[in-house]
Amino acid sequence: MHPDLWTVPGIGFSIRSYGFIVGVGIIVALWISIERAKRIKCDPATVTSMSIIGLLFGIVGAKGMHQLHYAWNAFSTGEVGVKAALAGGGEILGGIVLAVVGAVGYLLIRRKPVRLYLDIVFPQVIL
Repeated sequence: MHPDLWTVPGIGFSIRSYGFIVGVGIIVALWISIERAKRIKCDPATVTSMSIIGLLFGIVGAKGMHQLHYAWNAFSTGEVGVKAALAGGGEILGGIVLAVVGAVGYLLIRRKPVRLYLDIVFPQVIL
């Protein structure tokens, strides 16, 4: 796989292959979730809001789990802080756990049925 999908002419900004495919997966998963919500007469706006909150919490959880996993190495080399957190990768387990916590918290605050909305959205998490 080529790490750079394409480069924007004139400014030299590279579109990374992995990031592009992750973005496409998020958009397709959201679209499928909205269609499933419409089919069973649930609120698509709640699905969209829940998905965006889950995505944001998931990014924080993935970065946080990565930092926890490699904390000893980071402390021993002195690479601790915001710069190190942004430079590192992410781990899917932390992302999924914190995304579910964020989505469930949103549903509880909005007083929506948690099991129903998780049933609508969760099969698309694989994308």
